[in-house]
Amino acid sequence: MLGLPREEEFFGRGVHTCATCDGPFYAGKDLIAVGGGNSAVTEALFLSRFSKVKLLVRGEISAQAVLQERLFEAVESGKIELFLKTEIEEFLFEKTDFGEKIIGARIKQQTKEGEKTFEIKAAAIFEFIGLIPNSGFAKKSGVEVNNYGEIIVNNNFETNIPRVYASGDIIENAQKQIVVAAATGAQAAIKISEFLHNEK
Repeated sequence: MLGLPREEEFFGRGVHTCATCDGPFYAGKDLIAVGGGNSAVTEALFLSRFSKVKLLVRGEISAQAVLQERLFEAVESGKIELFLKTEIEEFLFEKTDFGEKIIGARIKQQTKEGEKTFEIKAAAIFEFIGLIPNSGFAKKSGVEVNNYGEIIVNNNFETNIPRVYASGDIIENAQKQIVVAAATGAQAAIKISEFLHNEK
């Protein structure tokens, strides 16, 4: 969450954190995505399949090279508009017969000429920031991780340390979705069971 006024109040009705869950409800409408890491770029690319996306990045893009390549292709095609060194100052609202709704955000951007503010109209804001793998404990134990803190595993979900397994969002190249995390957990459990059975 960005810590903005009324953010929690509008969570699930204009403020979202899952593109695959809520994005299709906004098909054909302009959207704002926030973040510059792997998750943000992946989700922004998904949203761009059916909507025009304004991607706001606080600093510079930090996603993996392959994702950056796909992002810049989407920017060139006009599906995504990229704003670097930006942050949301506040959400914009409009009163309707059914109460208020989000209609965009006021943006602050650092440029060579100095700071400027402007408004972006959007039907919803998708936030994808602060998604850092909690793998410090594993790294301290000698488990190999990549530059993004994701645990590296082989096809059996085993790490570089024998008999130490990992699964879910914390592993390298995993799609960050609950169903995928659960599936990799099940696969890892099967591999562990097979290993223990063969040890007998």
